[in-house]
Amino acid sequence: MPDGRVLVVGTTSDYVDWIRCAYPDQALFLTDPDVRQAAKEPTPSSGEEILTDLVDFDNVYRSLHEHLCRYQLRLKGLVCFDCESMLLSAFLAQKCLLDYPSPDAVLNCRNKYLSKLKWQRRGVGTPSFGLVSTSEDAERFLSVTGTSIVLKPLTGSGSELVFKCDSPGDCHEVFHQIKDGLRQRRTHRLYHASAVEHSCMLAEAQVQGDEYSCDFLIENSQVTILRLTKKIFTKDMLFGVTLGYICETGWPKGLCEWHLQKVFSEAAAALGIRRALCMVDFIVQDCKIVLLELTPRPGGDCIPFLLQKARGLDILKLFIAFSCGEKVCDGFPLIGSRVAALRIFARKAGRLERIDIHRIAQNAHASDFHIIRGPGHCVTMPPADYDSWYLGHFLYCPQDDDNYEMECRNMLDEIDVSVVMDGV
Repeated sequence: MPDGRVLVVGTTSDYVDWIRCAYPDQALFLTDPDVRQAAKEPTPSSGEEILTDLVDFDNVYRSLHEHLCRYQLRLKGLVCFDCESMLLSAFLAQKCLLDYPSPDAVLNCRNKYLSKLKWQRRGVGTPSFGLVSTSEDAERFLSVTGTSIVLKPLTGSGSELVFKCDSPGDCHEVFHQIKDGLRQRRTHRLYHASAVEHSCMLAEAQVQGDEYSCDFLIENSQVTILRLTKKIFTKDMLFGVTLGYICETGWPKGLCEWHLQKVFSEAAAALGIRRALCMVDFIVQDCKIVLLELTPRPGGDCIPFLLQKARGLDILKLFIAFSCGEKVCDGFPLIGSRVAALRIFARKAGRLERIDIHRIAQNAHASDFHIIRGPGHCVTMPPADYDSWYLGHFLYCPQDDDNYEMECRNMLDEIDVSVVMDGV
């Protein structure tokens, strides 16, 4: 009988290496050639990985079919960790008869306007919102809302090209800044071509409150919460950019597990998600949950490292087991000490000369440094590039529960990051 593998669609080289170590001989990786070329990690064997352009879905399927025949493999599951590969994943899952959210459900999740429209119709809490195609549209939305608004691309991810507007002048400047940014990214799989072509963006009212990120499983309308992390922001960072995440040991004030489960179940159902491992971002305002985004993948970046340290949970391995139909857990209690994952950023553009962690490494509460850039790395700052200024992360156990944001900021200041301009 052919050897069974889980197809991992379009992820990063560090995740490939993690999965190969945690789940040996169980995964088949579908990888963009550019990702493999830039990788620092060991290259998988030819039987473990398919290198192909992920844009042409039919060609990807042909390459996958040929590979399965050549190496006598069969697929028993499919996982996707990256937003830009979700639609491809849904296409491949249908072709290969694998369990994964449908293409329609993925499109509902990827289009932020459509997500909020479906939530609004279902009575799920979300910020007031509107679709804007001109800077004048954004100005009108600001005047009607009567508070600060947020402009963002329809199909982007994270904080990329996300800006706050406090005045009509901000709306005009930000609209054209996003429009230019989308034009520069028109070939990127993360952004939908039609939205780029017609300059469609999402405007939403800024909601005040604590912001959280959560991973959960949903199956038969039942939600199992795996992770609850509070986002750490500081005023000296770009709007929307998360400085780090802290694993919570209790539920948000005024809420309990049941409240979150009920809202997440209704939100997922509204988007057409029946069985999946999902990530959701939300704000708690006046003891009410206000949803920002929900997508069928676990939280990425530094979060898997944080979960493994703080909760002993390997979310990547769990996702792979879940994709095969296995019963993976009955929930993960919010116990233990608070642990934060803090992200390291460059503060200016140029060539990275060094990242010196010697001083902070002496702190007994800091550990698990994961530096992804080295000397010679070229740093380009946002909004031109939101990837190259991110240098890595480390884990930290805050000692001051009442002022941990400032404590975390001070810890990051202990890291010596030297970026120089060539020729200076």
